[in-house]
Amino acid sequence: MPAPASLHFHIEIQCRRDAAFAERMFTYNSRLRDALHAPVSSLALLTDPSPTWRPSSFSYDQLGYHVATSFPAVKLLDYRNDIPALTASANPVALIAAAHLYTQQTRRNSERRFALKSELVEKLFARNWPLDRTLELYRLIDWLMRLPPPLQATIFQQCTDHIRRRQMPFENSLINYWKSEARREGHAEGLAIGIVEGRVEGRVEGRAEGWVEGTFEGRVEGQRRMLLGMLAHRFGHLPTETYERVAAASQQQLDAWSLALLEAGSLGELFGRPAPQDAGQETKAASHPHRRSRDVKGSHGKL
Repeated sequence: MPAPASLHFHIEIQCRRDAAFAERMFTYNSRLRDALHAPVSSLALLTDPSPTWRPSSFSYDQLGYHVATSFPAVKLLDYRNDIPALTASANPVALIAAAHLYTQQTRRNSERRFALKSELVEKLFARNWPLDRTLELYRLIDWLMRLPPPLQATIFQQCTDHIRRRQMPFENSLINYWKSEARREGHAEGLAIGIVEGRVEGRVEGRAEGWVEGTFEGRVEGQRRMLLGMLAHRFGHLPTETYERVAAASQQQLDAWSLALLEAGSLGELFGRPAPQDAGQETKAASHPHRRSRDVKGSHGKL
């Protein structure tokens, strides 16, 4: 029999006991097969806390007509004694499985869950995976292992510190530089995103060790993606207006929002912050003290 041109899989994740689950597996498999006109392999992933509930087949008889189907089922609870192996695995799915098992084990025990979640975050960042992949996995672990606000704030700070050490060299607490991993082809040229104080040129050179040269266009686009990712992590679902504002923002405004994000409590508070004055304008104002005095007086006059 020749091998099929393509393989189709149906994976059903079930988190609680359901008497109709096996029938639903049969129904979904049948409908997928009808739609694809091809065989479909179904797999059940059971994440419920019951050690005895293990559905794996469905059948019925009607006037001599007999239908029967069986499917493989993986019980996540069976790995509860293998959590050290899961957390040591290079497979990202293993970390998520460990997070789920930790969540089941720490119901009504926030302090224990906090300790285990903090340990998982350390192991996650120790993998040195690309930052976007790491943050997606962190968001899933964060969603599974919910904590009271004070403990959650500590975990968030832990995650932020890791990002700073890996991707944001800084001279003081007000200058943070976000960068993506540079693509190196021949020379040390790549795309970088950053938060810089002062005038942004096509190439950024600074005293902070680890700054990466890159094209202006690539840096701005990369910074937009990074900012949107951090906004989604911090505030959840983002309205369309937020995407539009970030897409239309200048380099200077993106820098201001990236800095303000560390302290902003809401999207409204973040976007209400004014952009910092351009460094060139500050220098010009400093070199003309009389003009600066008139500007200040004029401002008081308006008030």
